[in-house]
Amino acid sequence: MSHLVNLNDDTYAAEIDAEIDHIRQSGALGRSAQLEALFDYLVERSRAGSPPREIEIAQDVFAGSQFAAQDGTSRVYIHRLRGRLKEHNASSDRPVRITFPLGQYRLEAEVGFAEDESSEEGSAEVIPQSQPQPVPEIPRRPRRLSLASAAISTFAALIVGVLLGAVYIFSERDLDVDLRNSAVWSSLLNASGGAVLVEGNYYMFAESSANSPTARLIHDPMINSSEDLNAYLVRNPDKVDVYRDVGLNYVPYSVPFAQHRLSPMIARLPNAQISMMTHTTPGRLLMQNVVYIGLTSGLGLLTDPVFAGSRFRLGKNSDEIRDVASNRNYVGTSATESHEGQQRQYGLLSSFAGGRGNRYLVLAGTADLALIGLSQVVMDASALASLEPYATKNQSFEALYEIEGQHTVITSLKLLAVSRRDPRKIWAAE
Repeated sequence: MSHLVNLNDDTYAAEIDAEIDHIRQSGALGRSAQLEALFDYLVERSRAGSPPREIEIAQDVFAGSQFAAQDGTSRVYIHRLRGRLKEHNASSDRPVRITFPLGQYRLEAEVGFAEDESSEEGSAEVIPQSQPQPVPEIPRRPRRLSLASAAISTFAALIVGVLLGAVYIFSERDLDVDLRNSAVWSSLLNASGGAVLVEGNYYMFAESSANSPTARLIHDPMINSSEDLNAYLVRNPDKVDVYRDVGLNYVPYSVPFAQHRLSPMIARLPNAQISMMTHTTPGRLLMQNVVYIGLTSGLGLLTDPVFAGSRFRLGKNSDEIRDVASNRNYVGTSATESHEGQQRQYGLLSSFAGGRGNRYLVLAGTADLALIGLSQVVMDASALASLEPYATKNQSFEALYEIEGQHTVITSLKLLAVSRRDPRKIWAAE
């Protein structure tokens, strides 16, 4: 019987080494230098008996940066390597197979296939030939009946296949229907007019000086556009030769993660367009249906309507949300503050009516993990069903979630508070 052993197992050392060399030379890893580097790295760490953490893989194999794990590169190649090895093993007849178990960052060797095959051959029952066994007479049936039976069996199998396919198709369709009929999506999909998907981005400008000709990029929360920068330079003329607009913006890595997850529903919005917050005008936000995907610190022009008449407030720091109703502060933790990179963050989901018949759906996380968690919530019919009681006639409500995990992997998602919202308080004149 086959079984798993470590790569440093002395009993099968020669066979394991031969299989590792075979994988490298057979082209099983494709032509990707990164995939080969990851394989060699995991072989080395597995033989040493010290499986790496994901952040170590990101730092040692790919970027060498402490933030390398956040862009998802290591996870992409880990997934590819696992798939390549599985595909290679499926067609292999060699006595040893190198495996990459799910949920682990080490390689193992599966051995004993030769013994399995020999034992199966040896266990076959042999009938002695010295005494021929009488062959029982099989009653003959009419040929027409046999064909009819075959036809019935074939037809039954076809019906079963059709029914199984229908169950799968309609279960997927039911899931889609549940999402479209939910309070979060139905009001948005049924609203008239065009839609804009607003990404929470950040404006950046360059700083240089005569003493330091190499420019560095700066993000200042008080300067969110080239117009803001020009206005700042008018007030601070001594910075005219120091600060300059270079036309750069950046989007947090969680935004495309969330946007991809929401894409099946976004595609249903009529005439949907994509815009960055720093490039979106107030008129566009007031007249169109809006889906915001980003961090709380990137809400920009949406900050006031999101928190007007809300039970929630932004805290002193970007990773903090205050619940006025319960008088509680929710402060997130970063990967550097927790053991093994585990993080706790908070996400605000807000759906409300606009002043001109348009709709707003806001997914705002205190940090990247929270935004990814919110995208999971709005694409989960059962999670949205729990919000239905709070969707009043105008389907305006808000919910705060606590999300825990590492990078893009969610390990815990908890609904902390949910409340109805009154659009009259959102758009009331001051």
